[in-house]
Parts: sequence; structure tokens; C-alpha cells
Amino acid sequence: MHSVHDVRAGDALADHLHDAPWMDATGRAAVGFTVIDRIHLGRAPEILVVQPWHAPDRRYAVPVGVGDVPLADGAIALADLDARLVDATRVGRLIPTPGGAVVLHGDPPPYRAAVPFDSGWSTNAVSALDLDGVLHIHKRYRVLTTDVHEPVVLARLQGTESVPDHVANWAWVDPTGAECPLGVLYRHVDGEPLEDLLRVNLRTLWPPLSFIAENFKTENGTINSAVVTTQHFHELAVVLRAVGAAIRGLHRALVAHVAPRGTYDVGPCLERTRTLLVGVLDQLNEDEHLPLDTRQAVAAALREKVAALPALLAATPPPPLTAGVGHGDLHLSHLLCRASAGGGWMVSAIDISSGVINPDAPGFASQTPWQDLVAVRRGLESFAGHEAAVQDAEVLGIHYRESSLAAVLGASGSAPTDPASSAKSGRLFAAADLWSERAFRLVLDGYGEADLLPALHPLWQLLHTNRMLHELDYNLTRGRAHQVNLDVRRALTPDDLVMR
Repeated sequence: MHSVHDVRAGDALADHLHDAPWMDATGRAAVGFTVIDRIHLGRAPEILVVQPWHAPDRRYAVPVGVGDVPLADGAIALADLDARLVDATRVGRLIPTPGGAVVLHGDPPPYRAAVPFDSGWSTNAVSALDLDGVLHIHKRYRVLTTDVHEPVVLARLQGTESVPDHVANWAWVDPTGAECPLGVLYRHVDGEPLEDLLRVNLRTLWPPLSFIAENFKTENGTINSAVVTTQHFHELAVVLRAVGAAIRGLHRALVAHVAPRGTYDVGPCLERTRTLLVGVLDQLNEDEHLPLDTRQAVAAALREKVAALPALLAATPPPPLTAGVGHGDLHLSHLLCRASAGGGWMVSAIDISSGVINPDAPGFASQTPWQDLVAVRRGLESFAGHEAAVQDAEVLGIHYRESSLAAVLGASGSAPTDPASSAKSGRLFAAADLWSERAFRLVLDGYGEADLLPALHPLWQLLHTNRMLHELDYNLTRGRAHQVNLDVRRALTPDDLVMR
């Protein structure tokens, strides 16, 4: 394989990769990297393809300027990169490189200009382009792998309204002929991220919380969930049901245009969950932002959850669940909502991360569209927990990371320094849990098959635990302490308290 040069710690490129917030555990562990290819588009900037010395199968795409200086997200020069990729696609289909090639698919409109765009947190790089007067989005993949199927799925779902319209895509071809998607270009979809609509609604819960807590309790002292639903879901209920219907529509479109359903195999998910648990426990052991006794409580809770699953699964008849292609990583921000005529709502899904799309390929039978609903459930839990931490912090005059940490300590049984404040904070987080549970019920209602997988069915618990461990592993790897706090608090919360 063509090798340009090696870089190690102290080199600007290596340090850039080590410090990048999107970098995975493999890249962070690298002592050095080998530049294995250079994608040249006429002049700087260029894209370097690099691999860690210890993991040659892992490859990253890194835009660089003159002198191979890495370009940070938002750099003005990246607009030139977008423009030249669009122009190259309009005039050709192949760009030879020293170590492979770049193939270009599609016929995009002429490039006019870059458009200011806040993509928020993303593992990938996202930019906005004006192509012949129409807003488009360029999603550039930082990790190069053959497992990325978004360009193919978008192309096959063209015109279904479930996803944005595919316009073009490009892929790096390694010397073996394997295509690794480098980026995808699609027409911008109007709409507000679901989490923005949720935030407005949830924040109306906080002012009357003390009144609700004192006047609407069940016999066992918990906040009455029916009151929370009645008081706080009015117009949002229509949106959440539309979200559920849109997810169902996406699943049907994937069956019709990408791959049929098959028989689900629970074994691989159970094994992945056990593997994730080992990795998470190793990282928790080293994560000193949490007290030792709290880490031990979390570890015990996670071990108990995972250890109980095999017997529960064996003792419970499986629901009518089938294997198949789903979105793959359905965060709340990946659901864009816009009002339509007649008072309804249109919802589109972006950032498709479908796993295996070939029914005959290994791994197809161990994925299910229900994982998308589990992801939404986890998204609602984390979102509500974050909002509770923000509100709690505002009341107490502290940072929300301190609030989420205090919530973890409370959930783990640590004695509070201020019992009165702790009780108020506890009610706040409890209300957030109930809010997220009721919101998810409305999503399931819109999906239309809420009875297929009861909330406490062991298979649901397996999928939910797997997703939670995946997110906890991701956040621990990247040092995201606040998100770790939210994940850990959920791990310490018994399922029957939030899955009613």
C-alpha cells in the first residue's frame, strides 16, 4: 500500500487527531498514524487518509491545508473543499489517488456558496451549501469504513418523504477495491429538531412542580403521571404521535426499498451487551469524577441487569419481533418536525445509520427496527434528565454538571449534604422521568404497535440495556462527564419506576 509518511505524538496532525472530540477509542490509543493516501482536488485543502499504527484496519479522513496543517471544523477553507467535490462530481466519476481512488456518484446542481450552519455535536462533519439557489447539506464521514450505508439507503428511499432527497455521494476506494463512503450530499429538509419542541414543553413543567408535588400524589407518594400528562402534553401530543407514525413509515419504506424482514436472533445482542458491560466497567473503574462507592453501586446495578437477562428471556415467550433494517442511531435531533396544513405535522429522519442492509450478510438477523424506538426512549430519558439538571442548577446557583452529579449520588444512596435541597431535586428528576415515559407512550401510540413489545418484556430490557451501555461507553471514552452522570443515574433507576 502506498505510504506517504508517518506521524507521531508532537506532530500537529497526530495531536489534532488525539484531541478531536469526535475521535473514537482506537484513535485516542494510537501512538502514531500512517498517512496512507492523499485526496488531491486541484489545490489545498486536501483530504488525508490515515490509519493508526496499531490498528491498520481503522481509517480516518482528515482535511488539511497548506503544509498538511489540519483544518478545524468551521475553517473557511473547508468551503473550498465542498465546492471542489461538487464541481468534480459534475464533470467526472473518478479521481485517481496515490493509494487508491475516489468515486463520485450523482449530478448535483452548480455550487454557489457556503451557507452559515450550526450542526451541533456530531461525530461527522456537516456543512451547508447553496447549490443553484437551493440549500443542501454535505455530511462528510471522518471514519472511513465499508459499514456506512447512508448514501445507499438515501438513494433507495428517494421520494418516500421519510428521509431527505439524495443528490450525490463520494467514496474512497482502497487498493483492494473496497468502497468506503467519504461523504453524502442531500437536499436540506425544513423543520425543527424534535428536542427543540420537547424543550419548550418540558420547561412548562418546572414552575408548577412544587404545587404538583404537594397536591397530586398517589398513595405511595409518587407524582401522579396522569396529572403530568394532562397538564403538559396538549399540542405536543400531536407532534409525538406524528413522530411515531413517521418512524413506522420509515420502517415500511426500508422494507419496500432496502431489505425484507427476517427472523430476529437475540443471541448476538446479548453477547454484545456482555462485551459492552466489560468495557464500561473497566472505564468506570478509572473514571475518578465519580466517588468510589458510587462507581461500585453503578457496577453492581449494571452487572445485575445484564446477569438477569438470559433467564428472563428464556422464561418469557418472544413477542412477534422480526429482524430488519432500521435508522440505526435515532437521536431526537435526527427527527425534524414541521407543521403541515390542517394542523398536522410532517416528520423526516436524517443521519441514517443503518447497520447491515444485505439480508444474506452476517449480522442482518441480529438487528431489529425496534432498536429505533429504544433509541428514542433513551433519547427522551437523557433529554429529560439534562433539562432537570439545568433547572435544578439554576435554582441552586450551581453548574448543571454539579446537579447531575448530585442526582447520581442520590440515586446511589449517598447521604445528601442538604436533605431539603436533595428532596426538591429528587422531585424534579422524578417528574422528568415521568414526563419522558409519557412522551414515549405517545410516540408508541403514533407508531401503532405499542402492544408488540411491552415495556417490561425481557427483550425490551435487553435492547434498552444494550443501548444504554453503548451510550455510556461512548460518553466515557470521550470524557463527557455530564452525559456520563445522566447515563449512570438511569442505570441506578429500577426499570419499573420509569417503564410503566
